[in-house]
Amino acid sequence: MTLGKWDTTNWTDEVISKLKLDFANGVLGIKVWKNIGMTHKDSSYRFGNGANCSNLVA
Repeated sequence: MTLGKWDTTNWTDEVISKLKLDFANGVLGIKVWKNIGMTHKDSSYRFGNGANCSNLVA
């Protein structure tokens, strides 16, 4: 996943769609770097993007 569109309203949906496709194509797992939600800030200098990513869990 890329942080290029982190601030957009559809970023979470795009990432979930991409991950679902990746897993359907045989991916066994992903690595989420610490900077997501810890050091990466949005355009308002807040941590994270406020998205609820609980639906990432299959």
